[in-house]
Amino acid sequence: MGTTKAIEVEAKFAVDTGVDVPDLSAVCMVAEDASCTIHTLSAIYYDTADLTLTDNRVVLRRRTGGTDAGWHVKFPAATGRLEIRCPAGEPPQPGTPVTPPEEIASQLTALLRNRPVTAIARVDNERHVHRLLDDRGNDIAEFCDDHVTAWSFLPGGQKTSWREWEFELTDGTTDADTAEQMLISAAAVLTAAGATDSDFPSKLVAALGKSSSNVARPAAVVPAAGTPAASVVAALSADRDKIIAWDPAVRRNDDDSVHQMRVATRQMRSHLSTFSGILDPAATAPVEDELKHLAKILGRARDAEVVAEMLDKIFDRETDAGVSHKLREFVLSGIRDDYTRAWTQAVEFMSSPRYVALLDAVDGLVRTPPLVAGTPAQPDGEENTPSHGMSTSKRTGAGGKKNNKRTRRTSPGTVDATDKILADHLSAAFEKLAGQYRLAAQGLADSSLPLTQREDRVHDMRKTAKKLRYAVEAAGSHSGLKTAKLYRKLSVLQDDLGDFQDTVVVRDLLATKAAAAHEAGFDTFSLGIVHEIVHTAGKNRLADLERHFAKVDKAYRKMMAAAAR
Repeated sequence: MGTTKAIEVEAKFAVDTGVDVPDLSAVCMVAEDASCTIHTLSAIYYDTADLTLTDNRVVLRRRTGGTDAGWHVKFPAATGRLEIRCPAGEPPQPGTPVTPPEEIASQLTALLRNRPVTAIARVDNERHVHRLLDDRGNDIAEFCDDHVTAWSFLPGGQKTSWREWEFELTDGTTDADTAEQMLISAAAVLTAAGATDSDFPSKLVAALGKSSSNVARPAAVVPAAGTPAASVVAALSADRDKIIAWDPAVRRNDDDSVHQMRVATRQMRSHLSTFSGILDPAATAPVEDELKHLAKILGRARDAEVVAEMLDKIFDRETDAGVSHKLREFVLSGIRDDYTRAWTQAVEFMSSPRYVALLDAVDGLVRTPPLVAGTPAQPDGEENTPSHGMSTSKRTGAGGKKNNKRTRRTSPGTVDATDKILADHLSAAFEKLAGQYRLAAQGLADSSLPLTQREDRVHDMRKTAKKLRYAVEAAGSHSGLKTAKLYRKLSVLQDDLGDFQDTVVVRDLLATKAAAAHEAGFDTFSLGIVHEIVHTAGKNRLADLERHFAKVDKAYRKMMAAAAR
């Protein structure tokens, strides 16, 4: 069975039964309401016993009727929601375990982890669909007048009925500005007709109503706001959420997904390492090791991806190097094959019991963090309280743009102690970076050292700078430390070091492909020219290393001075 993928960009509105549908041609860009078709839809929604999917804003359903009958899974997306669809197949038999098709189930591995799902709700819908066209006759949007009856199968669940309107853009409406204008215009037209903003983000949430609160979730220890433990757990929770979110994208082989998931695993490793004085390193070490293993597997695919992109641009730009079309295709096709093999290996690992065990261990760190004895986990006189759900993180901008705000203030002494503890951890991480910088600078100035040794020192500095940047972001987002400037300066430094490391990876893989090309009978002299071009570009990326580190050093000292006041 094949799958299809679509991005839903829509707006939902609540509306009373007696309200008439307005003239939809009044909506911006809509020239004609071409037709109205009535569909009878029925969907069964599935989830785990503790509502893991629902709590992560993921929807799994099997729908009959309409034009898209089948299994659907919906994920949050940067814009709207991503929906994966698969043919319905045979209906589940009553009293038997429900198993979605593999194409759907694989997308939910990171959340379900081989746990069974069961029906949690039924939603029946008489849907009146209006096709909306632009002045050229193109489908640009769809208006749905939904008459819904739903049943919650959860404890305390009830039958409910309501009417709602949906205004959804078609896949062809890709321009972001146009989409925004149309949604704003549709909202104005529909609210003027008597609609109001919907209180529910989806029909499932509306169907479940208050009955979802009757389902027990895994208990979690939530350190009190304003403590070092709360800051660290919030950072780990955000890392965990990113890993879970990027997992299905990697399986789909979406653009940049391998890179982003690798970043998330490395970010969590950095937090576990940097804050080892707050978290028990004996308890976190096994998770660090497994995260490192996952990052290594993803790294093989990522390296091939980076090299292919960089060499493609270099071949286009450096025409004087004289790389023939056939040689270029030989090299790039070999690297693309490397990527496909590495990506396949990554997906195989992500389908293994070892990977599931890693995700369970990560959840354990977030739910019950292994705090070092004596670490403040609550203000004086307060106790940790259990919490339902997984994530304790609060989204903030990069570099801790909300770094002087907390969800709850505790006593001044507790807040100061938190800032001091986090500052001490950042201080230790910075001193390690400073030491790595001195080694790297000495190596770059000493041509007697082997090239690989000099480059390894720069690579070590890059990893340390990245670790510090992650720690700065976490501390700044959940404490009173003024970290924004240090984060920005570290980002500039890391960009230089990262670009340099990319050239090292390109040179190494290019040398391997040149040897294969030579064996295949190609004249590879031109690849030697490209190799030298890449080497020179790498050295140029380090030209401002001293100046950029000095800016990091200055920003760090200002942050520490402010923390000491």
